[in-house]
Amino acid sequence: MTGANAFAVDYLVESFDGTGENTSSNGSYIGLDLPDWSIQGDPTFADGSLVFINETEEGDEFGRKGFALRSVGDFGSFSTILDLTHLDVGSFDSETENINANSSLFFLLRFGRGIENTIAFGIHEYSNLPHLDDDIEWNMSISLGGRQNFVTIPRGDQIQIGIDFDANTNQAQVWYDQDGPQGEPRTYFRSGTLRPSPEGDMTVEMSFGAVDGGIANGGLAAWSIWPHSVTGDFDGDGVLGVSDVDLLVRGFESSSFLLDLNSSDHVDDDDLDYWIHELANTYFGDSNLDGEFNSADLVNVFVAGEYEDAIAGNSTWATGDWSGNGEFDSADLVLAFQDGGYELGPREAVRSVPEPDAPGVAVAFGFLIGWLLRRRRFVA
Repeated sequence: MTGANAFAVDYLVESFDGTGENTSSNGSYIGLDLPDWSIQGDPTFADGSLVFINETEEGDEFGRKGFALRSVGDFGSFSTILDLTHLDVGSFDSETENINANSSLFFLLRFGRGIENTIAFGIHEYSNLPHLDDDIEWNMSISLGGRQNFVTIPRGDQIQIGIDFDANTNQAQVWYDQDGPQGEPRTYFRSGTLRPSPEGDMTVEMSFGAVDGGIANGGLAAWSIWPHSVTGDFDGDGVLGVSDVDLLVRGFESSSFLLDLNSSDHVDDDDLDYWIHELANTYFGDSNLDGEFNSADLVNVFVAGEYEDAIAGNSTWATGDWSGNGEFDSADLVLAFQDGGYELGPREAVRSVPEPDAPGVAVAFGFLIGWLLRRRRFVA
């Protein structure tokens, strides 16, 4: 985790929806949330995004390029997320005669001059790259300090890209998500170590470029960056909340160093236990994370109506999934009552008090199950 001397990155959020009060540095784009954006390439605000259209003809060796660029503050630990829509980088089959055609979209963080000081995530369609299936895949590149690897991702018109960086270890990691919060978990790539020698401010750049028949279209839908100033704050809002728990659970079995709170080299329920007990200082069962587990939490989760509802993976911390398996069932209730905090008030206030005896917990749990069964008979 990051140390207190590495919080120099600015907290910044840009919606790119055209409703902001700021203008780009060249004066051409009004409606930005943040000042000091340098924007080139004739994009337009449309459908809640800043949309770049870069479509070229065969033989156009100079091509078209558009980008958005700004400073993000001094060197430090951070997480950043970019949401892209209207994504299209074309399609070239392996037998194309137009061997120079290419298209690229890049999301870059620069710590100074030179590729060794750059984190880059790219989506590409190059005529000279291998194509496993042109109808369903695009090439993707991840570059950490000049070391570049290519993989493939499913085609789609939207994607969320994230970068995490720890300035104390110079460790960086890239991930992407094409399904949203209720879909498949984020795909994390192996982290890498940079050797940055920062000169001045860090900068962020989103660029779209195409030449010789290539297409590089895309819309910037949202972008944010925040310093790692609160351990366990995975969504960057400055507080430990329900969304942070949900992000942690979605990262189970991943290689995310940011979510790996106990430094075990993988993310699992031990990290969830650490987040609940050591960071949030509360109990399993505290569905609203107000610092205690009481009857209000039980009312909240049963009103949500997801207890053993036979809908796979639809439950979250706030609706009763306290074990992190996507379901709200009796196992979650057992876990919460075994944690020993029911109706004891805030955890800090009762740490020195003996935990409740087993019969007391059993009575409370039995009462809850009886109430649930009566409620089911009444509803039926």
